[in-house]
Amino acid sequence: MKNKINYFIFITLGVLLSGCASPRIQKKINVTENLRSWDSQFNFDMLENKLNRENLSAKCLEVSISQKTFDNLLENGSKVITSSKWKSVEKYNYYYLDEPTGTMENGTCIGSTYIIEGPMKLLEQY
Repeated sequence: MKNKINYFIFITLGVLLSGCASPRIQKKINVTENLRSWDSQFNFDMLENKLNRENLSAKCLEVSISQKTFDNLLENGSKVITSSKWKSVEKYNYYYLDEPTGTMENGTCIGSTYIIEGPMKLLEQY
C-alpha cells in the first residue's frame, strides 16, 4: 500500500512539474557575422563608407539576427543543435561621398545558420 502511495505522489509531482515548464521549440536562425561589398571595376571596398555599411547591415538584419542577439538567446536557455555556413546577397542604397546616388548595389551578408532549441516564449519572435 505504501508503495502505491509513493508511486502516486511521484507521478503526480512529475505531471505537475512538467506542466509548469515552458515548452521548447527548435528554430532555424541566420546570424550575420560579416559584411562584404566590393567594386571589382574600380577595385575598392564600398563599405568603407559608413552609410553604405549601415544600409547593408540593415538589409542583412531583415534576413538574420546580430551576433549580440544570438548570444543573448544562448544566455537565456537556448542551445545549438546544428550549424552551417550562410551567406545572402542583398541590395542596398549606395552612397558616394555621403551623398545618395539613387542606385542599388549588391552586398553580401556572411555568417552562420543555426538550428537552436529553446523556450518557445524566447524563440517565437524570430
